[in-house]
Amino acid sequence: MARFLNDQAKVVLFFESGTYGNASGNGVWPGQIQSHNIVEKENIIETRYLGQGNRNVGQFNPGPRDVAGQITLYAQDWRMLGFAMGSITTTSGTNNTYNLSEVNSAQRFNAYTSGTLNPFISFTLEESRTGPTANQNSMRTIKGCNVDEIDIKIRQSDPIVMDVKFIGQSGSWFSGTSTSVTANSDRPYLWSDTLFALAGTNQEPVKDLTFSIKNNFVGPHYVNGSRAISVPYPLNRDYLVDVTQDLESTTAGSLYDVYFKGGSQFNATLDLNNTFNAGSNRITLTFSGCKMETMELPAQIGGISEVTYTFVPGSVSAVVYDATRFYTAW
Repeated sequence: MARFLNDQAKVVLFFESGTYGNASGNGVWPGQIQSHNIVEKENIIETRYLGQGNRNVGQFNPGPRDVAGQITLYAQDWRMLGFAMGSITTTSGTNNTYNLSEVNSAQRFNAYTSGTLNPFISFTLEESRTGPTANQNSMRTIKGCNVDEIDIKIRQSDPIVMDVKFIGQSGSWFSGTSTSVTANSDRPYLWSDTLFALAGTNQEPVKDLTFSIKNNFVGPHYVNGSRAISVPYPLNRDYLVDVTQDLESTTAGSLYDVYFKGGSQFNATLDLNNTFNAGSNRITLTFSGCKMETMELPAQIGGISEVTYTFVPGSVSAVVYDATRFYTAW
């Protein structure tokens, strides 16, 4: 018997191409994963009926299978953000340029899988736990993963964290050999790589910033002879940006009077330039047509006055420069 220790755990990503739920090509390093959790539900149908003669469940029947999960990682690239937004176009060169853009229901979501159900970009995850001797592996494969929610969290003095929630089609266990993958040796993006500008003005005293996308995926269980979901589809998209910063005289009036109470729309940018490989590892996010929703200006004994505000972008786009990675199946 062997106990599985977490220092031997690993998660590998595979692109899907051809058809939804079909892994293709070699394994890909997903980032510096801090935690990975898969939640599988068998949704057993508990049947009771007249004549069974007791108060207990009379029969257990197989229900619809649902798979979901969450990955928390330190960001070394922005592939998952591209999966969440829906469209990735690539311009190859010394530095690859990736344009990440949002897709809507009338658009073809994924150039890499076929079919009339118009799927988002999907991927397969392999989670492995390895024992100390041969043939002591515990492996799970989750197919048909779509990014349902993503939170990009920037906290002062910390690496930038991505929380990725996904919906999957099916999960299976096996005890084979773990897929080899080369770890990315670049350092992750840090808070110190970041510059946030609101309406063209740099907000230098930012302490916390979170950008969130919710795709609100539905995994339909059609009458099609299978317990697994069919191709997921997204409902309305939700964006949100939460910011906490020290309150300064140069910006206090405009934040409160012009954008919050005045209701003026504005544009904002989030520029992350990884100084480990400056100019070659960089992302610029553009938030257009933003509207301020909430603002808090607490007065407290001691310390520095802070302002916390939330705004909703009307649309979002991003340009990524990445020297070494690839973001799509081909």
